Amino acid sequence: MQRLLQSAGALVGALFLVIGLSPAFAADSKVTLLKGVDLPGYDYAVIKGVDLEQCQTACTDDRICRAFTFNEKAGWCFLKGNSAGEAPFKGATSGKVTLVPASDVTAAVRQSEIPFPAQDLVDGAKYFASTLPTTDAPPKDVPYADLVGSGDAAAGQG
Repeated sequence: MQRLLQSAGALVGALFLVIGLSPAFAADSKVTLLKGVDLPGYDYAVIKGVDLEQCQTACTDDRICRAFTFNEKAGWCFLKGNSAGEAPFKGATSGKVTLVPASDVTAAVRQSEIPFPAQDLVDGAKYFASTLPTTDAPPKDVPYADLVGSGDAAAGQG
């Protein structure tokens, strides 16, 4: 019986982790700044007369924005729906936006979608998830089997 509970706890923990990494639950964002870099293409809006901080805020406050390029000389901010490449550009600072789940929102959503676990399993899954290191979500085009295989290989190396 204890083994069954441990297996169920591991399953619930894994389910919480997988659901939590889903982009549908992303609410907060992390910006990686790139000085001297332009992200060509994918522009959908231009904001004039702003500084870098205002440009970054405009992008993170916009649900469509996934990147931006700020031209320091002109004070122009180019909001982008995507970024596919980088080009050196003196006087530009670009930012790539990575969506991350908001833990206070996603915990309630995750629990509401799993109708069967006992509260002690939910508490155990939350504790387990809180002890994991923060990482980016895996790429969308990588199959689950490849992720498991690379994890097994890394575990085998120590």
